[in-house]
Amino acid sequence: MWIAISAGASMFLFVLAAFGGASRKMGRQTSEEWLFSNFFEKIYDAFFSQSDPKKKTAKLGMSYDKYIRNCRILRIEPNWKREAGMRMVGIASFLLSLLLFILLKNVAAALMGIAIFFCLGPYQEQQLGKQAKMRRQKLAEDLPRFIDLFATAVEIGVPVESAIKTTAQDIPCVVSEELLLVMAETELGAKSWQRALEEVALKYDVGVFSDFVLALIAGYEKGISISEIVVRKSAEIKQSNLLEAKERAAKLSNTILLPVMIFKIIPLLAIMLIPIMLQISSM
Repeated sequence: MWIAISAGASMFLFVLAAFGGASRKMGRQTSEEWLFSNFFEKIYDAFFSQSDPKKKTAKLGMSYDKYIRNCRILRIEPNWKREAGMRMVGIASFLLSLLLFILLKNVAAALMGIAIFFCLGPYQEQQLGKQAKMRRQKLAEDLPRFIDLFATAVEIGVPVESAIKTTAQDIPCVVSEELLLVMAETELGAKSWQRALEEVALKYDVGVFSDFVLALIAGYEKGISISEIVVRKSAEIKQSNLLEAKERAAKLSNTILLPVMIFKIIPLLAIMLIPIMLQISSM
């Protein structure tokens, strides 16, 4: 009976976490979409309505800086109450499962509690970090294509600010999305295009993009030909991406080698050695 109850509770909480994760990927929060919408926020309000959810989330083991950084990259609003509520439910489930294990010696209940704790805590944080990492990688992959068209615009005499905006409008990619957002602020006079590029570089912290922005701004301020800088950085970034691709291919080869040894070479050796061993034993 306890196993069935634990399994049902685990499935229920997993569905809640999955629905919340799906809405977070779309960059919005659910509201009145189903019976248990904002479930974890309600859990938090029920116990700590007067407390600061940011501090509670940090106390429950979440990295404040990483969460803020990942939310900024994914362009989603940080939901501290939800994150705190999820961890509270995960910890409560773990403690309850531990109590059931001590009283009833039920290993399945303990494993269920650990699974719930992991799914509602570290797993959610890992998934958010994974999505942010994929977006950072996509920015690095799209950068050479963006730079090539940007270099063409600069070579024909288009001002840097206009070249950035025109290129971003012509090439739909992560780089363009970010640059169009910050360049809109430059049109309002809120900041210069140099500051806008620096903010994107700081936000993503991708080495190749940061180097490109630094070289572009330094060259512009020193009066160096922008087209020469862009062409040189484009070649460097393509070379860097090629080396990274070779490294990933080498790691993939090493990863494939182990299953090949286990499922192919070792059985083959066994088939060859068994007749020899039988002959030796018969002698």
